[in-house]
Amino acid sequence: KIMSKARLIARIALCTALIAVSAQISFPLPTGIPVTLQTFAIAFAAAFLGAKYGVVSVLCYLLLGACGVPVFAGFKSGFGALTYSDQVVISSNKIISEGDRVRIEN
Repeated sequence: KIMSKARLIARIALCTALIAVSAQISFPLPTGIPVTLQTFAIAFAAAFLGAKYGVVSVLCYLLLGACGVPVFAGFKSGFGALTYSDQVVISSNKIISEGDRVRIEN
């Protein structure tokens, strides 16, 4: 069954908001590196929306942060906040998407 465009946009927005909120929930590891729940939100977005629209949701999140909305961990925003942690988000989303593709093909 094909989803309506309005419902799809609402689901992408919901997942984008979930990623933004989960980026603020963090706990430090003994090594001092903070871990956020963002990875789980991205996995949820990929499972809920599928690989293609899960990537769209993450790109919307990154675009919001780049435009100045404080959605990154620690309520940071802007191009300067796009550092190592957001590269991890992008690569984890790619890994999840590839796993989703393998699951679909099998």
